[in-house]
Amino acid sequence: MWRMMRRASFFILIFCGLAFAIPASGEHLLSPWDWAKVVATDAPYDCPAPPVFSRTLNVDGVYIDKKYSIIDEKLQALANKESAGPTDLGQYAGLAADAWLSKGSRAAAACVYSLLTAAARADAWDDKMAKNNSVYMQNWLLSGTALAYL
Repeated sequence: MWRMMRRASFFILIFCGLAFAIPASGEHLLSPWDWAKVVATDAPYDCPAPPVFSRTLNVDGVYIDKKYSIIDEKLQALANKESAGPTDLGQYAGLAADAWLSKGSRAAAACVYSLLTAAARADAWDDKMAKNNSVYMQNWLLSGTALAYL
């Protein structure tokens, strides 16, 4: 019962907060990036090739104790290998987005779009994940990659 009441209270607070955050008609919604004025330049940017894409991840847990405090190095190496594609995608897109923000490089902005477009066309990591750790990894890695798009 308390859990349901807390959840309902949480959603009510969110709704009330949104009511104050939504601008009146005709006003423009702003993101934190809207305040950073970037002057577009022709600065070069060497866009890496997209990483290897797969439809799913197969990541096992890396901890060997019940408290999830001791990492098995072999399991960690396997998890790193399995998650290399989305990890690389996030790093490549993040570095390109940083180059857009710091140098105004149109080539860097185009790089972000080309990397994300390639992943979208490959349906990268959008299949059903067989393991909970794979779902967690998918959310962590691709959420970080989405920031590069913003």
